[in-house]
Amino acid sequence: MECRLTISPQFIWSDRWNGNQESFWIIASNGGEVLHSEIFVLLPKDVGQKNSKEIIVTFFLPYEIEEGEEKVRASVYYEFYIENDRWIGALAYKELYLDDIEIPEKDYPHTKLLQLNPLPISVLKNENYESLY
Repeated sequence: MECRLTISPQFIWSDRWNGNQESFWIIASNGGEVLHSEIFVLLPKDVGQKNSKEIIVTFFLPYEIEEGEEKVRASVYYEFYIENDRWIGALAYKELYLDDIEIPEKDYPHTKLLQLNPLPISVLKNENYESLY
């Protein structure tokens, strides 16, 4: 499932304390297993009272449906943490219950891997490239 987090910085930037950038971790888990983690960087232009803007981060998370069911169980949820890389306690937390997500009617399986024979390196027609392989 595609997740879009909208992040709105709610602090006043100070070059003295924040420097020229602030790094934050986004961590998505299902309670026991980390499903996704990434770091994003805030710059002074992204924060402030007048020019503050929303930052949208998009990533994909897996979900499972019990066989014969059309929806995810109501008790299943993901946890999202956004935590500063340097400041203790600079943390945001949100739960997302999966019983409201829309599931495609059709399951789109991965395409099968074809049995293809690799081409010889002579097709590169360049001795410098061929020497790399």
